[in-house]
Amino acid sequence: MYLIEIFKLTKAIKKFRTRRSKNHTALLIRIDEENLVIEQDELIEDVDLENFCDELPDVDPRYPFITFIY
Repeated sequence: MYLIEIFKLTKAIKKFRTRRSKNHTALLIRIDEENLVIEQDELIEDVDLENFCDELPDVDPRYPFITFIY
């Protein structure tokens, strides 16, 4: 089960890194404490970087991968 979850997450991260986007995008990763698995939580497109940190939950940590246009 753990190997399948890691494979899915690795595939999602590779897809996120190679995508072509014209706006800021974030891929959120979370740790499922119940099953002790790292999983994809959410893909957010057109992220407002100034408010991004404020929108993250305080209690349940998320680990973001962010692409931004400069």
